[in-house]
Amino acid sequence: MYKVESDFECNGLRCMVTFGDMGYRCGYVGIPKTHILYGRDYNDYLEVKKEDIEDKKISGVFPLLGALLDEDERFRIDAFFNCHGGITYAGGGVGSKYPVASDLWWFGFDCAHYDDGKELDLALEYFPELSQRILSIKQIENMYPTGGIVRSREYVENELKDLATQLSEFTYERGISKKENK
Repeated sequence: MYKVESDFECNGLRCMVTFGDMGYRCGYVGIPKTHILYGRDYNDYLEVKKEDIEDKKISGVFPLLGALLDEDERFRIDAFFNCHGGITYAGGGVGSKYPVASDLWWFGFDCAHYDDGKELDLALEYFPELSQRILSIKQIENMYPTGGIVRSREYVENELKDLATQLSEFTYERGISKKENK
């Protein structure tokens, strides 16, 4: 269960912050059918090779291990576009209702990674019907604190603005190719 906390436009792309019943936020950027990446999964490979770019910061933890480059040193979408924890969602299209009803294709990220904190008091406020489960999670958190930084709505909005800028500027003409994960 989730609640839309923010819905705005940046660089002509729709951006959305959601807050989930587990106390974390997610961010989504919707691209139109005319965008070169429409309909592509986040683990598809771009025809952008490591040699084609200079000093580009790659996203997430796995790129540090070289896991998101294929044998031709091409980048996966989730590594090429920089955002909090890397892109962890791609979906949507005609008839889709997630994160909201639209025909956009959404690329998203979550703030439920190692060192991300939960905002359980807000979850109780947003989802009172789930209070028993949320209070149980709070009790466990009190006994075994995991800490972490709560990623605010403003933080996620700023990450979305950056991701929307990257996606709006992406016009790599050779497109992408799909490969099996290894």
